[in-house]
Amino acid sequence: HRPGISGSDPPASVSGDTAAIMSGESEGFSIADMMFHHTADAHELDFGGYIIELPRWEPVHIGSMAIDLSPTRHVVFLLLAAIIVVALMWITANGVEKARKAGVPPKGFAGMMEMIVLYVRNDIAIANIGEEEGRRWAPFIMSLFFLILVSNFLGLIPFGASPTGNLAMTGALAFIVLLAIEIGGMFKLGFK
Repeated sequence: HRPGISGSDPPASVSGDTAAIMSGESEGFSIADMMFHHTADAHELDFGGYIIELPRWEPVHIGSMAIDLSPTRHVVFLLLAAIIVVALMWITANGVEKARKAGVPPKGFAGMMEMIVLYVRNDIAIANIGEEEGRRWAPFIMSLFFLILVSNFLGLIPFGASPTGNLAMTGALAFIVLLAIEIGGMFKLGFK
């Protein structure tokens, strides 16, 4: 049999062949290991061989449960994402304020950010919730939008980590949104 001719056996995979790895032909391959490598958290920051150990604190005991509140890689990158979002919004607000005082539309970075904010407010919040409630909920939606966006971008940086890749972060954001929707609905519609 010759490779590439109909009816012949497929060619043997070579070392490092992606198809062999994904099909499980490669020795030592585990889909779980591959997935957890991208979502696992650690008490250290690894910058290509340069490792920064993060402090370890004593766990907090609540009854028989112990909760470790020590900072991890995802917590550090979440704080970094929050700082970046606050800095971006501060720069944008200053640019928009200067443009308004001058009586001209914002230009450059402030103009681009204003475009994104208006898109989220008008085409996501107001279009789906309505005029009154959309304007009321737009700051909350935009805060989540930019935090998730920056968190995901941090995961694209070499040696970076995406806090949104952590199930605890995703679950916490989902729980916050659930609480906000339920409490907002109770205030708007009353307890029924």
